[in-house]
Amino acid sequence: MNDLIAIFLISGIAFLSPFIAERIRIPAVILEILFGMILASLYNIFGLSWFEFFALLGLIFLMFLSGLEINFSILEKRKDIVFVSLLYILLSFLISCLAVVMLKVHIIYAIFLTNVSLGLVVPVLREKRLAGTDFGQSILVTTFLTDFLTMTLLSIIVIYEKYESVSMEFFLSFGIILLFFLSYFLGERLIWRFPNFFKRLYEDPMEVGVRGAFALMIFFSGVATLLGSEAILGAFLAGVLVSAVLRGSGTLGGKLEAVGYGVFIPIFFLKAGAELYRSLSGVNLIFVIYLTIAAFAVKLLPSFVFFKKFEVRDAIKIGTIQVSKLSLTVAGAEIARSAGVITSFEAANVIFFTLLTGLIAPTIFRVMVK
Repeated sequence: MNDLIAIFLISGIAFLSPFIAERIRIPAVILEILFGMILASLYNIFGLSWFEFFALLGLIFLMFLSGLEINFSILEKRKDIVFVSLLYILLSFLISCLAVVMLKVHIIYAIFLTNVSLGLVVPVLREKRLAGTDFGQSILVTTFLTDFLTMTLLSIIVIYEKYESVSMEFFLSFGIILLFFLSYFLGERLIWRFPNFFKRLYEDPMEVGVRGAFALMIFFSGVATLLGSEAILGAFLAGVLVSAVLRGSGTLGGKLEAVGYGVFIPIFFLKAGAELYRSLSGVNLIFVIYLTIAAFAVKLLPSFVFFKKFEVRDAIKIGTIQVSKLSLTVAGAEIARSAGVITSFEAANVIFFTLLTGLIAPTIFRVMVK
């Protein structure tokens, strides 16, 4: 296939997807995955080295932005919610572990079942004007914490599977976490010593903030790889670092999202769709349905922890929106597949499961809050 035609098609799909998705009222990510399947059915795009490179960069950027989205300011202000949210997440994970045993699958599926999509939750809350309410804040805090904890657990499981034992190399791979804490303490001191410099991160016409954040993402990803860890863990921690030091990313976050979601991340989802098409014959719809039922059980059963703070119906709403999965679950499936933790067919099942929950859960929530 002519590379020029491939570039034209992929860039065209990435540009048009948001408009079409808005028109038919489904998340753009789901549409990009579907377009990736269609593209793979028409052309062999797997031999394109530049496509593979941009898709990998898109995955790294997605993990970086996922870390950046964790709003520590909200977590600090709403400490009253944090304990209840942590209890809810713990119970969700324990129930997901039970589901994994019943389904006889790898423990990493517990991460897929527990994970939630911040990219779906936030727009739905804004649409229903709930983001500023006590109810909406409880959902946001729970989502932030769930994302952070599940991505950390995913990294630990993938690294453990990589070394197949708790060895010196296994512990060395977590040196990236030590680097994260050292960088955080250094950043906390520098931001008070040089406030004018950090102010430039938001206002400089040469976009120093974007350059610095991008450099930090590449640096952490590279160091993580050199230490025997995963590049995605490094990218995720780099995003968390920027958010923690700057107490939210503000306008800088908007610029980084424009670069990530506007350029690189759509290519990753197109590739995920192409991989799904290649493994389509191995999709087990019965298993996907079992996973979907398990996902609702994992999120709805522990929602009783919110009964003290909210009415039963509102607590169930919190559990329902927490079922929503999308970007991070697809990314997790791709990470697990590339690390050899799950097969390509299993990854395809997880992506199908993600598409289902990404469509069903927000729709049910919207109906419940009318």
